[in-house]
Amino acid sequence: MFFTLSGTPCVVRDYSTATCQNISINAPTQGNSLSNLAVGDSFNAADYTITVTEVAPPSGGQTGLAGGAWSGRGYVSVLPPMGVTQNVAVTFDNISINDCYELVNGKIETEYDPNKRGILDLGETKTKDVLGEVSDLLSQYNGTQKEKNEIDKLMEEFKSSIEKNLSISEENKQLALQKYNEALTLWTTLKNCSNAAPNLRKSVESTEVCPNPSAISEKLSESNLYIPTIEDWMENYAPVSPAWQTDGHYGTVYLICLMLGIEDAKKIAEAAEFPDNELTTNTAILKTTWWDPDYQRSMHALTYGFHSDEEFKTCLEIINTDKSNLSQLGLLIHKYGDTYSHVDLRYRLQKSHLQRLYGKLLETSIPIVDDIGNVLNYKVKLDRTFEHEYVDGRNVGETPDLIRTDVDFYLKYVHNLSEILSVLFNKDIKKMDYHLFSRLANYALKQKVSLMGIIHYEIARLESKNSFILPYPIFKSNVMAFGHQPIALKALQTERDRYDKWVENTKRYIEIDRQQTNLRLIRRTVLETIDPKGDITIEHSYEAKFEW
Repeated sequence: MFFTLSGTPCVVRDYSTATCQNISINAPTQGNSLSNLAVGDSFNAADYTITVTEVAPPSGGQTGLAGGAWSGRGYVSVLPPMGVTQNVAVTFDNISINDCYELVNGKIETEYDPNKRGILDLGETKTKDVLGEVSDLLSQYNGTQKEKNEIDKLMEEFKSSIEKNLSISEENKQLALQKYNEALTLWTTLKNCSNAAPNLRKSVESTEVCPNPSAISEKLSESNLYIPTIEDWMENYAPVSPAWQTDGHYGTVYLICLMLGIEDAKKIAEAAEFPDNELTTNTAILKTTWWDPDYQRSMHALTYGFHSDEEFKTCLEIINTDKSNLSQLGLLIHKYGDTYSHVDLRYRLQKSHLQRLYGKLLETSIPIVDDIGNVLNYKVKLDRTFEHEYVDGRNVGETPDLIRTDVDFYLKYVHNLSEILSVLFNKDIKKMDYHLFSRLANYALKQKVSLMGIIHYEIARLESKNSFILPYPIFKSNVMAFGHQPIALKALQTERDRYDKWVENTKRYIEIDRQQTNLRLIRRTVLETIDPKGDITIEHSYEAKFEW
C-alpha cells in the first residue's frame, strides 16, 4: 500500500454541492502528478467533486511523479438551481490530476443515454437486463469456451450493477451480493465441470456432479428479491399501520429547520402539518382536507402525475415564495413531502424509474330507472380519488405514508428539502445532521414502529429541553356539522388507538437512549363531547407528557 504525499500545502476547498452557477475559482497549479488513484477516491474539477467508481492505471503503466493520465468512471452530485440533488454518472479519459487531487488537464463528461435522450443518473442499473442475458446463455449452455467467456463477463457486469445501485439500502445490497456470490460459486463449479453440457455424453466411470445451469439463474434472480414486492410489504409491514402522522411533516420539517438555524422553525413546521392536523401545545386537531377533491390535488399532490414533475414544480414554488409568508410556505412544504409519500407503492417498492403519484379518478356505476321502468347503469367518474387507500385491491389505509415503508426515499426527501430550504433562507447546508435522520428512519424500520413521540424527543433534545408533550388527537365539533361525521369518527378512533402505542414506543426509545429509567410519564383523563348537540360524551386518557 502506498499513498501520495504532497510536498506543498493544498488549497482548502469549501465548495458544497456543485450548483451550475458561475463562481470565482482559482485555477489549480500543475504541481506533482498524482501517483495513486483508487475506487472511492475523490478529486476536484472546478467546483465539482468527482467520486471515482472505476479507474484504469495511467497510460503507459507508469506511476509516481512521472505518472501518466488517468481514465475511468465516477459520479458527481449536482444541485441545479431548483435545489434537487442528482448523482450524475461521468467518464474521464487521459486526464491529469495533481497531488492535491485537482484536475489540471483533460475533460470530465457526463454519460449520455441514447434511449432516454439525456444524461445517465447513477441510480440507473441493468441487473434485470444482464440477468436475462445470463439466463438465456445458461438455458442453452454447451460448455464452449466462448460461452464461458460471455457468461464470465456478464457475471462481472451483474455484480457491478448491484454495487453501483444507489436506489437500494446498504443492508439489501449486501444480501443481494450474498446471493450473487452463491450463484458465482455454482457457476465456477459448472464452468470447470467436464460433464456440464446437457447434450454431451457423460462418462460411465465419472462420478462428477455438475450444478444445474438453471440453479445459477435462480440464485441470480434471488438477488433481485431484496427490492420488496407489494406482497412482501403487505405481509411484513401493513399489519402495523401508524402513518406519517406528525412525524413526517411536522417532526421532520421542524428538525431540518432547527439544524439549519432557521428562525420560526416551529411555526413553519406547524404550517407544514396544517393540512393534516392543526397543532396546539397539547392537541392535534384532525383535518379532513384529504377528502376534498380540490385539496387532494393542491395540498396533497394526489394528481396522478409523475413524482419528478410534481416535485420539480413544487420545488420552484417554494424557492420563489415569500419566505415571510409562513402559512403559504408551510402548505408548499406539505405538498413537497407528499410528492414523495404519495408515490404509488407498486412503483416505489420495486424501485421503478416510473414514479407515478396516486390520484387516479375511479369510475362507478349508478342505476337509473327510466320512465318505463327500465334500469339503466350509467358510468360516472368520481370527483375525488381513493386510490391511495388501496393497493392491488387491498385496503391499506394510510400505509403509503409510513416513513419505514421506504427509508431510502424518505432520506432522499430529507436531503432535497434541506437543500431547498438552505437556498431559500441562505443557510449553511453543512449544518445538517443527516446521520440522525438515517438512524431514526432505520430504527423505525427495524422496530416496525412509528416515529411519533420519538422524533418529538429528538426535537426537545436539540432545543436543550428536558420535557415535551405528545399532542393528543381531537377534532373540532364543527367538523361533525359538515357531513364528515363517519370520516371524522373513524379517523379519530384510529388515531387514538395508535396513541398509546406511540407513548410506549417513545418511552422505550428514551430509556434506551438515556441509559436510565428516571423518565416521568404523566397522563390525564378527561370527559369529552363528541357530538355537536352534546348528546355523547366519552372518558379517555389524555395527553402524555415526558420529563427526564
